[in-house]
Parts: sequence; C-alpha cells; structure tokens
Amino acid sequence: LEMRSLSENQKSSLFYLSVEDENFAFDLVQELVRSFLAAEDTRIQDCASYALQETLQIYTCQSGDSSEMMRPSGSLWNRFSEEVQEIVAPLQHSRYIMSSNKRTSFPCPIYGSKLGSTFKDWACNWACCLLQKIKQEKTVRVFHSCFMIVKNDVKTAVFLLPHIMVNALQDASKEEKEEIYKEIMAVLSHVDQAEQSSFKFDEKTDLCHLSAQTVFSVLDCLTVWCRQYFVTLRSSNQNNSKHANKGKVDPHIDPNYKSVYDFLKSVPEDLLARASFICQAYARALMYLELSIKNNPESSQLQLAFLQKLYILLDEPDGVAGVAASRQEDPTLHDLILGHEATGQLQDAFACYERAVKVQPDTISHHQGLLRCLMGLDQSKTALTYATGLLDDRPEWSNEINPFRVESAWKLADWDSLSEFLKSETPSDNWGVAVGKILLSATEKENEKILEQLKVVRTQQMGPLSAASMENGAYQRGYHHVL
Repeated sequence: LEMRSLSENQKSSLFYLSVEDENFAFDLVQELVRSFLAAEDTRIQDCASYALQETLQIYTCQSGDSSEMMRPSGSLWNRFSEEVQEIVAPLQHSRYIMSSNKRTSFPCPIYGSKLGSTFKDWACNWACCLLQKIKQEKTVRVFHSCFMIVKNDVKTAVFLLPHIMVNALQDASKEEKEEIYKEIMAVLSHVDQAEQSSFKFDEKTDLCHLSAQTVFSVLDCLTVWCRQYFVTLRSSNQNNSKHANKGKVDPHIDPNYKSVYDFLKSVPEDLLARASFICQAYARALMYLELSIKNNPESSQLQLAFLQKLYILLDEPDGVAGVAASRQEDPTLHDLILGHEATGQLQDAFACYERAVKVQPDTISHHQGLLRCLMGLDQSKTALTYATGLLDDRPEWSNEINPFRVESAWKLADWDSLSEFLKSETPSDNWGVAVGKILLSATEKENEKILEQLKVVRTQQMGPLSAASMENGAYQRGYHHVL
C-alpha cells in the first residue's frame, strides 16, 4: 500500500490532458519498461518490446535528440535513468512488426461474458475494445502501438485504461458511447446486487471487487480531466481578447469537454454510492451520496439512514449526530440503535436491541446486534449462554449465530467448547472464527494447521487490499484489513 502522500508535482505527473504531454510519454515508457522486465514469458516481452519500439519512434525519442512533440526546452531521452536508457536503446533501431492487426469483435457488455470471466480478461479486453473507438490519428498511433501488450498485461491495461477512455469518449459515436455506458453499468449493477454481509473475497468475487475499483479509478480520471480541461479552456479564452467573457466559459461549446462531462453526469451517483459501500470504500461512498443528495435535494430524507450508516463506518460521531438532528420525523428504533453504536453507547444500544427482539423475535439481525453489544461490553460468558440458548430454539440459524459462540469460547479460553463449536462451523471468512481456528491449532501444537489457516486468512484479506491499493489514500482504506 502507498503510505506516503503525493506532492503536488507528483500528482500532476500522473495526469495528462493529451497523449502529447511529455509526462504521458515519460510515464508510458516507464510502464512499458516495467512490463518488459516483469514479463514471465517471451511473448509478453516481445509485445512490450514492440510497444517500446513504436513509442520511441512516435515521440522521436532518440539518445541526444529532442522530440518534436516535446517541449523545446528539454529532451525526453535525458529524463530517463541510465538503467532505462540501457534497456530501450537497442529498441531505437529494432524491427518488430505486429503479426495481426485485425479488428476484434467484442460482446456488449464484456463483463460477465466469456471474454470477461476474470479480472485480467475483462480489463485487457475492455481496454482493447475502447482502443477501437479512438479516431484521432496521432492518438491512434500511440495507443495501437500498445495494443498487444494491453491484451496480455493487465497492469499495463489498467494503467492505460483511464487515458484510453478519455480519448474514446471524445471520438466515439452515440452508439459507441452507449456501449461504454452499458459496460460500466454492468459492473456497478453486479456489485449493487451483492449484499455486503455475503460479499466474500475469493477468486470469483475478486472480479467484482477489482472491476468496480477499476471503474471508480476511470471515473476519477475523467473527473480530473474535466476540471483541468475546463481550466485550460478558461485560461485560453481569457488570453484571447476576442473570446474573453469575464473568465466564464460555457463547457458545452467545446465538443471534447461536452462528451466527457455528459458521460460523467449520466452515471447515477446513488448507484456509485451503493457499489462503493459494498466494496467497503466508505469515504468514496460518502462522496457519491453527498453528490446525489446535492443534485436531488428532495430525496435527502430518504437517504438519511444510508448517510448515517456511512458516518458510523467512518467513525464520525459528529456526522451521526448531525443526521439525527436533521430528521424531520421521529427516529425509528433502528435509527436509535445506529446512533448509540456510533457514539459508543453500547448499553443503550443493547437496551434497544432487547426491545427490537421482543417486537420482532424472528428477525435474526436483532439477535446478532444484541450479541455484538454483549461482545463489545466484554460479556463473553453472557454472549455464549445467549447464543447457545438461541441455537437450541433456532438450529437453522447456526451459520449466523455460531461464529459468536466461537469467538466467545476463545476469548474465555474454553478450548473444549471451541473445538466443539468449530465442528459445526461451515467455511466462511469470519474473522473471529479464523482466529479461533488458529488459536485452537496453537493449543494443540499443530504447526501445519496454523500455517495453513494463516495462509487462508491472508488470502481473504487480499481482495479488499488489492482494490484499495489502486487509488490514493490506500493505506487509510486498507488499514483495518492490515491490522
């Protein structure tokens, strides 16, 4: 995870208005060199070599020469380290050719199809599909030189995807923009259909989680591009006396800006908020939810429960209190519970859960909340007794309630009970159950089982950590998974 904050200069180097930006050329070559060095087979290495060869030619980047596409005051070649120069120097005069340049047909959407059954397949094929929508000659040359490496290296595909998207939206027809929209909606809708409680991070859901994070990153890039492009338009008009209008620019005058801006506005913020929430990107979910409320103020009261839940997960008790104060109706029992839990008033939350259990005894979430309060109040013995009695009456609730018995048992160091409870435990990613398995193996001195279970737990953390590492602020988002 990226633990340091990027400076303003570093941040600007990660964003480019066009492919003619020197920073883009520099970072593209750096990425292609990374792909070349990390290649696990000769095919990927050849694809990276071809992309480097063509990129160097497009930007006329030669040792000692300055590029006609670059700033007059500097040479792209001189910006590279000696190690990079040594790697790319032979490719200045190489003669790689692309064996096939046929236009590929892709389904719409790619996500969920045979070409998008894994994250690598989806990201690489979607990037290649977007490449075919670019029309500008110079941009086509740059991106199509990377076509083969994008098709085979998911890291390069993810690196280029936002920049390909910006240019594709500017050149795409109405039908092609609709295809892009359907692709993004397919990813977000799939995430939205998953319940957070059952959103387990394994090989199958890695596709869902990483694809959603990729969509978020692409939309972030489009947003930044719109802002920077707008500033550029305004600055240009202010410097041109014929077009200056007190610094105001109508964004819809410029077709490039309009294409990207209108596409961004077409993606529903409430859907983005729900998808972010399920992916555990709570700060992002809050950002999108606030945008949704700002654009649709009449729905603010309907979104208060969701808003309050996000503030709780972000550990913002002041936000929770603010939501409670803004309610126009009397709070429900559920609202009171959320408020008490957010402010750490577990005794009051426990009392509310007791009332909820009496009113709706068949609702399992009330019993789970009551057990969480007992665990939070360090009443493990009481929680164990309550959970055991509950399962005697409702054995069909074993999958949901038994993890509380497991956690209570290892906290009480009751190893015999822990062993018995784990026998009825089905495979899950519950943290308390995983700790119980590790501790039981340790007490029985079964080193192989300890290592095996540690590997399972680490694997379960990789899904959310991999997605978190794809954006700035990754350490904060992934902290509780690391801890």
